[in-house]
Amino acid sequence: MGKAILITGSSTGIGYVAAHELQKRGYKVIASCRAQQDVDRLNQEGLTCIQLDLTDEKSIKSAVQKALILCEVTSMRCLTTVLMVNLER
Repeated sequence: MGKAILITGSSTGIGYVAAHELQKRGYKVIASCRAQQDVDRLNQEGLTCIQLDLTDEKSIKSAVQKALILCEVTSMRCLTTVLMVNLER
């Protein structure tokens, strides 16, 4: 498995640009956004995107499970690279 990167806050700004740029560089990018409409938009743009609200424990657990499935691994230790970008507004 190559490097996998989970980026939070991918709907706009640095997270958005990082997700697209790292995918162009050949990384397996899992972008995440709080709003489902943003998830749908990024999926349409060609990114793999999941819903993740960092203020909601249930959402975090669900997103971790989805990310593990997308990376075809059974534990978080198997992700070789995790990049968390969370911009406070």
